[in-house]
Amino acid sequence: MTNLTTRTLHYVDDDGVMNEVSMSLVDFVDDDGTRRIGLRFGAPFTWKVTLNAEDAVGAIICVMTAWWVRLFVGGMKLANNIRWRDGQGQESFNCGLPALRKRPSDWVAPPIPATEKNPGDLQLLSELAVSFPDESGIEVGRPLFVFVPQQIDEATWKCGFTFDTKDAPVRYGTGDDWIQAFLDAAALMRVVYDASLPQGYCNHELMNLDHLPYKMGRGYFIDKRE
Repeated sequence: MTNLTTRTLHYVDDDGVMNEVSMSLVDFVDDDGTRRIGLRFGAPFTWKVTLNAEDAVGAIICVMTAWWVRLFVGGMKLANNIRWRDGQGQESFNCGLPALRKRPSDWVAPPIPATEKNPGDLQLLSELAVSFPDESGIEVGRPLFVFVPQQIDEATWKCGFTFDTKDAPVRYGTGDDWIQAFLDAAALMRVVYDASLPQGYCNHELMNLDHLPYKMGRGYFIDKRE
């Protein structure tokens, strides 16, 4: 089992005392050889949720989105009392994890940053094939490479991704920790992908990136479909 990252959350107990609880994102292989992604909570929760990880990026997004709902529905009395503070000391909505919220009609995609030189030593987290039309308009799988977030300095993490080839120029999402950098990259790769599609194009067999979050303010949200 590989511990991808651990985030420390806080909650106030019944006596009004502030306590810490760990939340770890793990990557492991089941006895049957199936790769799985999971979230594990330390005491007092000792609770976890796992998903098959054929698409590791999608699985990470899903477990991050599902955790609060499952805690709340399961009757965990502290579900409404868990908090995370970012690197600036600001309390983040939904512990800085994706929440289900329909994307507003006036939402505007953020500017796409320029690519940077690929250092060539980025560790691969997941390789995907996303729907894209070739020159004749036939749907093909366009490779998307997502790299493991890396800590750049004491306060900054970066998560890179690139399309087409693993060694192509890279764009980065940034954040205060592994999770925030990953979510920032996921939101950015959705924007880059959508901007690259011909107007009116619809996928058929292969996946698009609509399941990835969009960013609004300091939060990340999964577009809730009607």
